[in-house]
Amino acid sequence: MVKFGVPTVAEAMELGREAAAFVSAKFVKPINLEFEKVYYPYLLINEKRYPGLYWTKPEKFDKMDCKGLETVRRDNCQLVANLINSWSAEKFD
Repeated sequence: MVKFGVPTVAEAMELGREAAAFVSAKFVKPINLEFEKVYYPYLLINEKRYPGLYWTKPEKFDKMDCKGLETVRRDNCQLVANLINSWSAEKFD
């Protein structure tokens, strides 16, 4: 993950594509780095623990993505994950 510090998602996506192309040029062929997504807003709690809005197009976010938090723990019942995810999604829609 790279923090570019730009004000818009569209600018972050453009810089992400440029960075992927630059880094791919340094790799031995056929290794290629591809730009995937932007997280904005994004909260890094610890390594492998973060929530954020997942953007693949600059117009609208795709979903609320949570990694390593209570919403994705396997020892919680599915109701807990559904409740937290639906509440989070309502806050950002």
